[in-house]
Amino acid sequence: MLTVAKTIALSGFLILTLSSCDVLRESDTDAGIGGKGVAHRELQTDIGRGSPSEWVTKTCAVVEGRTQWKWLPAPKDGGGENDEADPYIFQIDKPNEWQSRGKLGDVMITLLPLSNCAIDNQTTIAYTTKDWLCVDDYVRVNDSDCLIEAIKKL
Repeated sequence: MLTVAKTIALSGFLILTLSSCDVLRESDTDAGIGGKGVAHRELQTDIGRGSPSEWVTKTCAVVEGRTQWKWLPAPKDGGGENDEADPYIFQIDKPNEWQSRGKLGDVMITLLPLSNCAIDNQTTIAYTTKDWLCVDDYVRVNDSDCLIEAIKKL
Protein backbone atom coordinates (compact mmCIF):
# COMPACT_ATOMS: atom_id res chain seq x y z
CA MET A 1 0.00 0.00 0.00
CA LEU A 2 2.86 2.34 0.80
CA THR A 3 4.43 1.68 -2.62
CA VAL A 4 1.19 2.68 -4.40
CA ALA A 5 1.04 5.90 -2.38
CA LYS A 6 4.67 6.68 -3.23
CA THR A 7 4.01 6.02 -6.93
CA ILE A 8 0.97 8.31 -6.92
CA ALA A 9 2.86 11.04 -5.06
CA LEU A 10 5.84 10.77 -7.42
CA SER A 11 3.56 10.86 -10.47
CA GLY A 12 1.79 13.94 -9.15
CA PHE A 13 5.10 15.65 -8.47
CA LEU A 14 6.38 14.87 -11.99
CA ILE A 15 3.19 16.17 -13.63
CA LEU A 16 3.36 19.36 -11.55
CA THR A 17 7.03 19.85 -12.41
CA LEU A 18 6.51 19.27 -16.14
CA SER A 19 3.46 21.52 -16.34
CA SER A 20 5.21 24.32 -14.48
CA CYS A 21 7.98 24.17 -17.08
CA ASP A 22 5.40 24.33 -19.90
CA VAL A 23 6.69 21.03 -21.28
CA LEU A 24 3.26 19.42 -21.54
CA ARG A 25 1.81 22.30 -23.57
CA GLU A 26 4.72 22.61 -26.00
CA SER A 27 4.02 21.57 -29.55
CA ASP A 28 5.59 21.74 -32.97
CA THR A 29 3.10 24.49 -33.79
CA ASP A 30 3.96 26.82 -30.92
CA ALA A 31 6.39 29.21 -32.69
CA GLY A 32 6.94 31.23 -29.53
CA ILE A 33 3.46 32.77 -29.69
CA GLY A 34 2.68 35.37 -27.02
CA GLY A 35 -0.77 35.56 -25.45
CA LYS A 36 -4.25 34.57 -26.57
CA GLY A 37 -4.46 37.10 -29.38
CA VAL A 38 -5.84 40.55 -29.96
CA ALA A 39 -8.44 42.00 -32.29
CA HIS A 40 -7.70 44.07 -35.39
CA ARG A 41 -5.71 47.25 -34.52
CA GLU A 42 -5.35 46.37 -30.82
CA LEU A 43 -1.88 46.23 -29.26
CA GLN A 44 -0.40 42.84 -28.56
CA THR A 45 1.43 43.27 -25.27
CA ASP A 46 2.65 39.66 -24.90
CA ILE A 47 6.00 39.27 -26.64
CA GLY A 48 6.38 35.49 -26.66
CA ARG A 49 9.59 33.47 -26.93
CA GLY A 50 10.38 34.13 -30.58
CA SER A 51 10.59 31.91 -33.61
CA PRO A 52 12.25 28.52 -33.27
CA SER A 53 13.41 28.86 -36.90
CA GLU A 54 16.89 29.89 -37.94
CA TRP A 55 17.09 33.28 -39.68
CA VAL A 56 16.97 33.03 -43.48
CA THR A 57 16.74 36.36 -45.33
CA LYS A 58 14.45 35.05 -48.08
CA THR A 59 11.92 33.37 -45.78
CA CYS A 60 11.94 35.42 -42.56
CA ALA A 61 10.97 38.95 -41.50
CA VAL A 62 11.74 40.98 -38.38
CA VAL A 63 8.64 41.34 -36.18
CA GLU A 64 10.20 42.90 -33.10
CA GLY A 65 8.06 45.81 -31.90
CA ARG A 66 5.38 45.20 -34.54
CA THR A 67 2.55 44.75 -32.06
CA GLN A 68 -0.43 45.73 -34.22
CA TRP A 69 -2.03 43.79 -37.05
CA LYS A 70 -4.42 44.83 -39.81
CA TRP A 71 -6.44 42.89 -42.29
CA LEU A 72 -5.78 44.56 -45.64
CA PRO A 73 -5.78 43.54 -49.26
CA ALA A 74 -2.41 42.76 -50.80
CA PRO A 75 -0.58 45.99 -51.78
CA LYS A 76 -1.05 45.37 -55.51
CA ASP A 77 -4.85 45.16 -55.11
CA GLY A 78 -5.14 48.87 -54.35
CA GLY A 79 -8.40 48.40 -52.44
CA GLY A 80 -9.38 50.06 -49.21
CA GLU A 81 -9.05 48.52 -45.79
CA ASN A 82 -11.09 45.27 -45.53
CA ASP A 83 -12.35 45.87 -49.11
CA GLU A 84 -12.16 42.47 -50.81
CA ALA A 85 -9.38 41.50 -48.40
CA ASP A 86 -7.89 38.03 -48.72
CA PRO A 87 -9.00 36.10 -45.61
CA TYR A 88 -5.54 34.52 -45.26
CA ILE A 89 -3.34 37.63 -45.48
CA PHE A 90 -2.70 40.17 -42.72
CA GLN A 91 -0.09 42.81 -42.10
CA ILE A 92 1.75 43.87 -38.99
CA ASP A 93 3.51 47.08 -38.03
CA LYS A 94 4.63 49.20 -35.12
CA PRO A 95 1.80 51.20 -33.53
CA ASN A 96 1.25 54.65 -35.08
CA GLU A 97 3.47 53.90 -38.09
CA TRP A 98 0.76 52.75 -40.50
CA GLN A 99 0.40 56.13 -42.17
CA SER A 100 4.08 56.26 -43.09
CA ARG A 101 3.64 53.29 -45.42
CA GLY A 102 0.43 54.32 -47.16
CA LYS A 103 -1.67 52.43 -44.59
CA LEU A 104 0.30 49.28 -45.28
CA GLY A 105 2.20 47.43 -42.61
CA ASP A 106 5.90 46.66 -42.52
CA VAL A 107 5.37 42.91 -42.86
CA MET A 108 2.77 40.95 -44.83
CA ILE A 109 1.95 37.42 -43.62
CA THR A 110 0.12 34.86 -45.74
CA LEU A 111 -1.37 31.85 -43.98
CA LEU A 112 -1.98 28.39 -45.36
CA PRO A 113 -5.63 28.65 -46.52
CA LEU A 114 -7.41 26.38 -44.06
CA SER A 115 -10.97 27.22 -42.95
CA ASN A 116 -10.05 27.58 -39.26
CA CYS A 117 -7.37 30.14 -40.23
CA ALA A 118 -9.63 32.53 -42.19
CA ILE A 119 -9.52 36.13 -40.98
CA ASP A 120 -12.66 38.26 -40.67
CA ASN A 121 -13.84 41.27 -38.65
CA GLN A 122 -14.16 39.18 -35.46
CA THR A 123 -10.73 37.54 -35.63
CA THR A 124 -8.11 37.59 -32.89
CA ILE A 125 -4.51 36.90 -33.80
CA ALA A 126 -1.52 36.08 -31.59
CA TYR A 127 2.08 35.92 -32.78
CA THR A 128 5.51 36.43 -31.30
CA THR A 129 6.90 39.95 -31.45
CA LYS A 130 10.37 38.84 -30.41
CA ASP A 131 13.01 38.92 -33.14
CA TRP A 132 11.55 37.34 -36.33
CA LEU A 133 8.97 35.03 -37.87
CA CYS A 134 9.61 32.71 -40.82
CA VAL A 135 7.78 30.61 -43.36
CA ASP A 136 6.66 27.39 -41.62
CA ASP A 137 6.28 29.15 -38.26
CA TYR A 138 2.81 29.50 -36.78
CA VAL A 139 0.54 32.28 -35.61
CA ARG A 140 -2.65 31.74 -33.63
CA VAL A 141 -5.89 32.77 -35.33
CA ASN A 142 -8.99 32.46 -33.14
CA ASP A 143 -7.19 29.91 -30.91
CA SER A 144 -6.10 27.77 -33.91
CA ASP A 145 -2.45 27.38 -34.82
CA CYS A 146 -2.03 28.47 -38.45
CA LEU A 147 1.00 27.87 -40.64
CA ILE A 148 2.75 30.84 -42.26
CA GLU A 149 2.91 30.07 -45.98
CA ALA A 150 4.67 33.30 -46.98
CA ILE A 151 6.10 36.32 -45.20
CA LYS A 152 7.39 39.47 -46.81
CA LYS A 153 8.91 42.75 -45.64
CA LEU A 154 7.14 45.59 -47.46
